[in-house]
Amino acid sequence: MVAGSGGKSIKGVAFVKTKSVQEAKNGPALFLDLVFRKDPPGPSLREIPARLWEGVDRVSDQIESGTLIYAEGQEIIFNGENQIRLSRIQPLKATPEEIREYIPRAPVSVTNGMERLREYLESLEDPCLRAVGLGLLADPEVSQAFPVAPAAKKNHHAALGGLLEHTLEIMEMGHRIAPVLGLNRDLLLLGLFLHDIGKCWEISSRPGFSYTDEGRLVGHMYLGCEKVAQVARGIDGFPETYLRVLQHFILSHHGEMAYGSPVLPSTPEAMAVHFLDNLSGQINAMRKVQPQDKDQWGFEKNRGAYIWKKGSDPSAWEHTPLGEGGRKVFDR
Repeated sequence: MVAGSGGKSIKGVAFVKTKSVQEAKNGPALFLDLVFRKDPPGPSLREIPARLWEGVDRVSDQIESGTLIYAEGQEIIFNGENQIRLSRIQPLKATPEEIREYIPRAPVSVTNGMERLREYLESLEDPCLRAVGLGLLADPEVSQAFPVAPAAKKNHHAALGGLLEHTLEIMEMGHRIAPVLGLNRDLLLLGLFLHDIGKCWEISSRPGFSYTDEGRLVGHMYLGCEKVAQVARGIDGFPETYLRVLQHFILSHHGEMAYGSPVLPSTPEAMAVHFLDNLSGQINAMRKVQPQDKDQWGFEKNRGAYIWKKGSDPSAWEHTPLGEGGRKVFDR
């Protein structure tokens, strides 16, 4: 890939993550999310929106999500977001192995990650909660899908193994804050494990991370509640109240009805699940932002916020006044 900000040329092989044809002022436009491999060749990937405004009728039927294309165009900034204005696209024939090189993968090891997850669940003191947690982990549908499932299509942890990475992040945070806030550690850790378990079946782990039919029909919250109930009912004497409390974690974790939760968090542990989930997702989304200028500022479209990519690295800061128009803070 040859790429850059501010009108620089883009050309190279890209993976089509999503594709849609939308009506624009001058006719149909092709909207793509493309994934490029960065130069030099290696595991580093870059996802960027791309738009084709002319000749869409000639090529739209040849372009499919989950495939490779050759793309040429100019990288521009539109509405604060880096995107490509395409001038040429061409479908390519590719093997599954070649396509897999363009699929984002979470950095967590599947083997080590699932073992860490098991250790958290084995540490639960309540025998009923420990039994349902380990029962879910042993469920064939969970054990097959959870290690490779993405946590989202695009916004955060959108990678193979992203759900595992995201879940381990928040369970580690939950383990650490439970004694600080006086929370029930067993409930908190199990709620964090369960909150997005329905993503295993809502989003496909195949290239493109498309929504499944059942994901579109009922969504990950219902799918998660259904799986928890299925496993809990196989445990002799599992209390009905325990099941409802666990399902409440799933149904309330978005925190607000406007964001898709049918109920609001009703326990301190449910509120903690919501905020830890949100914290992990927001930090991951910020880290994905691409800088748009030499000062390393980029735009995060989901929140409509500018992100300073070198803001966490004091060694990269210039030890001078804040630039043109900056106030002088210290008198020397």
